[in-house]
Amino acid sequence: MRNQTKNYIGGFVIKKLNTTFFKNCTTCLIHICATSINNDLQLTVAKNYNPGGVKLLKYPNVLFCNLVKNSIKLIRQQLSTICYHNNLKTQLIEMLKEKFNIKIIKCPEHIFSKNF
Repeated sequence: MRNQTKNYIGGFVIKKLNTTFFKNCTTCLIHICATSINNDLQLTVAKNYNPGGVKLLKYPNVLFCNLVKNSIKLIRQQLSTICYHNNLKTQLIEMLKEKFNIKIIKCPEHIFSKNF
């Protein structure tokens, strides 16, 4: 259940990235969305609401799920030491950039090294 919860969070992150940044860019979404549903995505499948028959949640692939899981772990480990800093968001982003490869999306339109 723990993995399913983190995968659900990953799907939510993809949904937010899609609505604010990707704008349904198929090149971006193909790099982070699953092509099939496995057991680790069953919570996301169960929670997916579909007004008008349109599924609103995204299903993260294994690579993106691992990125989310490891990011949550890093934030949990580091947050208590930097939670009172004025530039908390900037510090967390820099930590994530140093620790993980966030350039998993190869899209000429959305260049992640400049935007994140």
